[in-house]
Formats: sequence, structure tokens, C-alpha cells
Amino acid sequence: MITNGRIQLYPLLRVAIMLIIGIILGNALYGVVAQWVWMLSTVALLSVSLLLWRRPIIQSTVIMIIIILAGAWCVTAQIREVSVALPDVPVEYEAVVAGRPVVRGKVVRCDLLLTDGPLAGHKVKASILRDAPYSRAERLSVGDGMRIASELREPENYYPESNFDYRRWLLIHDFVATTFVLPSSWQSRQVSLERLSRLDRIALRAMRMRDSLLAHIYAGHDVPDDEQAVVAAMTLGDKSALTKELKETYSITGASHVLALSGLHLGIIYVILSLLFLRRRTYAVGQAVIVVSMWAYVFMVGMQPSVMRAATMFSLCSVVSLLNRDRMSLNTLSFAAIVMLASNPLYLWDIGFQMSFMAVLAIFVFYNPVYRCLSGRGVWRFRPFRWLWAMTSVSVAAQLGVAPLIAYYFGRFSCYFLLTNMLAVPLTTFIIYCTFVLFVLTPLPALQSWVGEVLLTSVSWLNGGLGFIASLPGASIDGIRLDVPRVVLIYVVIACVYWLGVYAVRLHRSAAYIQK
Repeated sequence: MITNGRIQLYPLLRVAIMLIIGIILGNALYGVVAQWVWMLSTVALLSVSLLLWRRPIIQSTVIMIIIILAGAWCVTAQIREVSVALPDVPVEYEAVVAGRPVVRGKVVRCDLLLTDGPLAGHKVKASILRDAPYSRAERLSVGDGMRIASELREPENYYPESNFDYRRWLLIHDFVATTFVLPSSWQSRQVSLERLSRLDRIALRAMRMRDSLLAHIYAGHDVPDDEQAVVAAMTLGDKSALTKELKETYSITGASHVLALSGLHLGIIYVILSLLFLRRRTYAVGQAVIVVSMWAYVFMVGMQPSVMRAATMFSLCSVVSLLNRDRMSLNTLSFAAIVMLASNPLYLWDIGFQMSFMAVLAIFVFYNPVYRCLSGRGVWRFRPFRWLWAMTSVSVAAQLGVAPLIAYYFGRFSCYFLLTNMLAVPLTTFIIYCTFVLFVLTPLPALQSWVGEVLLTSVSWLNGGLGFIASLPGASIDGIRLDVPRVVLIYVVIACVYWLGVYAVRLHRSAAYIQK
């Protein structure tokens, strides 16, 4: 097939880029251009495009503009939905606990899902004052109903020295307010969930299941707090028990990605499920079960953007595998981005979304050039070396994609990221497999206890190894200050170096061909 440039091979990439441009434009002009203007412009141009079927180039250009306008329309509608008016005085309302409560000093922090009033269906970040040790607030669990009287406040940014926009992060995840609750201002009560959407009720049920797994699987074994917290974060996305010191260790070493559920974790789950459905006769049924199981897991861990991206990609892979097509490509990644941004355009500003997509995009672009650097060398015939170099290539490629974002949001660059990934990725894979086996062996306590000991030892090795790497001199460069133009410039420089390298390789091959 003859194509007009390599970008023609990835039509969905162009659609994703246009959609992103539209979302950025709509966000910048929010309050200046009304939602109905974007809507009418989209409909009008769509009508015009239908009349241009004899002029494919002009029609394609108009369609790209339509996608931009549609992105601006979607983000304007989404901002209006989350920008709700809050009462100026304390109000009474009913809510259900939608996140695992965590003790932080004198308060218990938890997520509340409002079930009545004009804000029904929205979430609130709550801090409940503890009146005494082992107070009522500490006994709350996911799904408990509450009757509360408190003041709902606009979310604020608590990180003035960082580029991390906490207020926007809350709005992206549908938190419309924060509140401080006194012990005398709330009481437990059975609340009705009728005003919640079906999606909210399913998500709440999934969160209850996750809380039950955390309580019965991990708490039932004599696992120290740090190890239990790491396993809970890696497998069920619950990072509430992670201490500040443990988070800092993982951040310094560049291993925070193993704590945040992403494609690595869902990929392991995908492989486990795929091994259970190897028979060709039931292949289609098996793929359907895999897709349903993955999305059930996504709901259970709170529908985090990085996990949703991975689930969308693996779902598409399951579909195209039935057609014997290429599973992983830029089109697959672009399709995942389009689906997620269409469902919630504000995901574009979510850190997990940005890092997840940039890491996978960088692997698609840079992995093969890095991996082929040593092909043909004398050590290439040794399989362990090829496996080690493949892991190194993936780490380098992913780091090229996320390093500018990490420096922008957190002001840090991890110098030993290669050493960290050599330790963290194999152990993380083994830990997730062990956790799966631990769950399967629930009816066999003796075997489950033995697997639990192996799991504990693996997590201890991981924490100890990362602690050693974090203690090495120059483990990280801190205090980096970047703004958006500089981040964009860094990516432009990376892209230019990449294309120069590709051009140099082509010149070298051409020269070698001429000499022959």
C-alpha cells in the first residue's frame, strides 16, 4: 500500500491530536466562548463536509476542524458540569463513604459520595475530626451511610511551590468540594442510593469488594505495615497505607510507577487470564471473558486513568486478535486516548493520564532504535544479554517520555532509574503473580500461608533494594523548576534528535548500498 507519509499509516493519531488541540482551545476560551457556539459550529461544519465528497482533501481538512470544535464543545460541557455552585452556609446532607478512611493525625480522611440534594452524585473530600482514640470515624468503612451537617468549600491548591494543580486534580475526579466535619456534626445512618446513577452504584459495589479483599486477604496475614501497603497499592490501587517515607523512597529511585496501577500491572493480569484461555475452540469466548474481567478490575480499583488507558488498549488488542491484525500500534494507543478524552476531556490534565500515554508513546517510538543499537555484536548471541538489553531499552524509552513531566510536576530526576527498573520490574511481576496465587488458594490456608511468606519476602527485598538505591550518592536531582514552554521545548529537542538519528541511519544504509 502506497501512503502519503508515515502519518497516513496512523489515521487515529491525527484524530487524537486534533481532539487534544480542541480540548486545550475550549479550556483556554472557557467563559469567553459559550458552549452553544461550539455546538452550532460543529454541526454547521459537519453539514458542509457532507457536500464536499468530490473534494477529498478539502473535506479531510474540514473534518479535522470539526474534531477540534467537538473537543472544545466537550471540554466546555464537562467544565460546566463540575463547576457547581456551593452554598455559603453549612448545610445538612446524606452521603455514603466511597473511599477507604485513613487516619491522618487528628482527623480521619475519606471520600464521600453525596446521595441527596442538588449535589447528589458528586464527591467530597472530607476530614472528620477524631474526638478520641478509636473514635466512631475510625470505624467507618466503604459503603457506610452518614448524615452530616458541615460547610462545603471550594477545593484549594495546597502545593504553591509545585506545578501540581491539586484543585484541578479534584475536579477531574469529580470532587466538587472539601469539608471539615466535627464529631457532633455527623451520625451513621442508612441512606438511599436511588438518586445515584447506575454507574455510581456499580463503582460503589466494586469499591466495597476491594475493601473486603484488603481486609480478608492481606490483613489476615502477619505482614508488616510497609509490605502490606505496597502489596495493596500494587494489586488493588489502594495507596492510603503508604507512609511518607516509603513514598519518598520510591520517588527518589524512580519506582513510583510500580505503586501506581498502569499498563505493567494490567498487562500481567492480561497474561494470567490469557493463559487460562489458550484453547482455540473457545478463543472468542475466552477473549470476551478477559475483557469483562479487566473492566471489572478497573471498576474495583476506582477507574484510575492509567488503568483505563491500559484496559482500553488490551480490550482493543483482544478484538483485533480475533481478526489476526497487529495488536499494538500507535492506532491502538490513539484509540484509547480518543475514548478516554471523549468520556472525560479533563483527563488531559491528569498526571496519570499524561505519564501513562507518554510512556507508551515513547516505547512505541524509541524502543526499536535503542534495542537495535547493539544488534549484531558479539554478545548478541547470548539470550540473557538480549533479555537484559530489552529491559534496558524499554526503561530508556519510557524515561524519555516521562522524565520531562516528572521534572515539571515534582522537580526531580532519578539518576539510577535503570538500576531501579532492573530490580523493581521483575520483583513487581513476581509479587503480582504471588498475590493472584494467594487469592486462588483461599480455600487452602496451609498453602496460602506459605505463599504469603514468599510474598512477604519478595516485598521486603523490593523495599530494601530500593532503600539501598535511594541512599546512594546522587540518587536524584531535586529542585528542578520548569514551566510549560520549557517542557514542550525539551520534547521538541528529543524529537529532533530522534529524527536526526533516523536520517543518519538512512544515509549510512544508502552509502553502504552504493558501495556494494
